[in-house]
Amino acid sequence: AHLVLAASLMARHLHELAHERERASVSSVASEAQSSDWALRLDEDGVQVWIGPKRAVDLTGQELELFLCLYEHVGKVVSRKILIERVFEQSYDPLDQYQEGSLNSLVRRLREKIEPFPSRPRYLYTVRGQGYRLETGSTTPSGDRSNSPI
Repeated sequence: AHLVLAASLMARHLHELAHERERASVSSVASEAQSSDWALRLDEDGVQVWIGPKRAVDLTGQELELFLCLYEHVGKVVSRKILIERVFEQSYDPLDQYQEGSLNSLVRRLREKIEPFPSRPRYLYTVRGQGYRLETGSTTPSGDRSNSPI
């Protein structure tokens, strides 16, 4: 009984430490996100994504291809069809659940890398029934910000 009680107390303490570390990490990201230069940009070579002046993001080949496709049309909705055809180099089939799931998974992974809070995106938005839209977060307007799909 003593061992079970000790294990329970230790598990509770570890759980509290994990939450404390998570809160500290979220707080750190939040204060970083409030800095004046928190814009998303692509380097001159077109292979490295930067968030603000200091944070480079490492992307896989497909993540980079997805980002480049969205970046080329920043502020505009890019259809799922275009994204699947370009990123996966496959003909789009709206009934293919594997394609849909693969794109959803890829978007989720990209969000996890570029967003301060992936569940509340500030760069990569889902436009229900149409596709995805990338915003760079810069203060200067970059063309038409319409929701008409490409």
